[in-house]
Order: sequence, then structure tokens, then C-alpha cells
Amino acid sequence: MNDEKRALLMMASRILSYPEDAFFDDLQAMESLLESHVTAERAVDSLNQVFISLKKDTLQQLREHYVAVFDWKKKTGLYLTAQEYGDNRKRGGALIKLQKMIAASGYENVPDELVDHMPMLYEWMAVVDESFHRDRIERRLAGVTFTIANHLSEKSPYQHVLQMLVDHVFGKPSKTEMDDLMREMEEADEDELPYPLFYD
Repeated sequence: MNDEKRALLMMASRILSYPEDAFFDDLQAMESLLESHVTAERAVDSLNQVFISLKKDTLQQLREHYVAVFDWKKKTGLYLTAQEYGDNRKRGGALIKLQKMIAASGYENVPDELVDHMPMLYEWMAVVDESFHRDRIERRLAGVTFTIANHLSEKSPYQHVLQMLVDHVFGKPSKTEMDDLMREMEEADEDELPYPLFYD
């Protein structure tokens, strides 16, 4: 992976993380990174529009939009295994395998986030040694990134960030790859529970 793709992944990781207090300072750093490391004209134009859009809002407005886009809608949640398995019990095993792989690479994830948080995985892709076997995670990220981008409104700056990753980092998944991903995605078990629930 070249330096340009690494820079794009780092920027996507920051933009797609919850807007903390220093978010606007981070935006300035990302603008500098874009200027110094990215030459692909369409990627530059797309991210500059994203920066302009994000700077129009207050931090509180950004937080409300972020929660509405990523936390309230299942199809646009930013957790890789949740997108792949829903509430199926297979998700637990997938999380454990992912945790072991990330730990083996020497990367330390943010303590208060699950290891399948996609912004964290984008950063991991940007910094992990090329010799580390990561093809499977990259293919999974490519498919889920493409899927989420297709479920977001083009009015959202986040859609343009995800689409930029599809266009300039991962490439559009093939039909076969998407069919494989869809086979792995399982709906949450919505059968009745075998016992009653009581609420106070």
C-alpha cells in the first residue's frame, strides 16, 4: 500500500470517529495531510468538500448528525462484524479472532472501542507492516465500506468519505465478493425468547 492510500485511510479514520472536543483542530491537521500526501485530483476535491461541509456545523451539530447516521441505523453502523453477522452468535467468535490478529500485529486499539470499529481498522490498515497478513480483513472492509456507502444519503459528508475509500483505496468489490459478503451477513435472531421479560 502506497503512502497516498495510507494518508487517505488515516483521514477517513479521523473523520469517521466520533467528533471529540479537538475535532476542528484535527480537521486542520487533515487538510495539511491532504495537501502534502494526496495527488489524486478526485480524492482531493472530494475531501476538500467534506472539510468545507464539516466546518459549517458546530461541534454539537456534528455530534448529533454522527449519532443519527451511525448509531441509530443498523445498516450504517461502523462495526465490521455487526455488519457481517448482525446479532448472530458467530459475531463473538469473529471478534475474538480479529482481536488476536490485531494484537499479533503489535497495534493497540482504543480501550473503549470494540476491535471491529471500522475507523480503528482503517487506521490499523494505514500503520500495520505490509508483511503482516491482512488481505482477508482488507477484503471484508472493502465490502462493508461499499455497503455502508450505498446506504447513506449523498447529502451526508460521511457518504463521500466512504465512497472515497471505495474509489481510491479498496476498489469496488466484485459481484462474487459481494455475494460472499451477503452470505456471511445474517439477520438478527428475532424469534420469541424462551422466557418472559418483566419490566419494573
